[in-house]
Amino acid sequence: MTVKVKIDNKKLGLWIVQIPKINRNGLIRGGASIVSTAMRRAPVDTGYLRSRIKLDTSEVDKEIVWARSSAEYALWPEIGTSKMAAQPYMLPALEQVNWAAILKSSYSELP
Repeated sequence: MTVKVKIDNKKLGLWIVQIPKINRNGLIRGGASIVSTAMRRAPVDTGYLRSRIKLDTSEVDKEIVWARSSAEYALWPEIGTSKMAAQPYMLPALEQVNWAAILKSSYSELP
C-alpha cells in the first residue's frame, strides 16, 4: 500500500491524500480526521484560518479527498516566513491519522 501526499504551493494550503483501493467511507473518515486535527492545531489570531479548513470530497470516486484551508495566507503559518516561525498544522494532522485502523475498519465494511 502506498500513501501519496502532494503539496501544491501554487494553491496555498492545498493537500491531496490518495490511498489506492480504500472504500469511500474510509477515505472520508481519514480526511475528516486530518481536518479535525488541523483545526485544533491551527494557530489562532482571529480564527479565520481555523474556520476555513474544510474537507472536499468532490473527487472521492477517484480515491482523493482534499483537506484544505481557503484562507489566502494558509501556507505561511505552515512553513513560516523570514519574519514568522512556522506553526505547522496540516502536516502534523496528516501524520497523526491512524491509517492502519481506518483501512482495517474500511475493509471490514466491504461486502
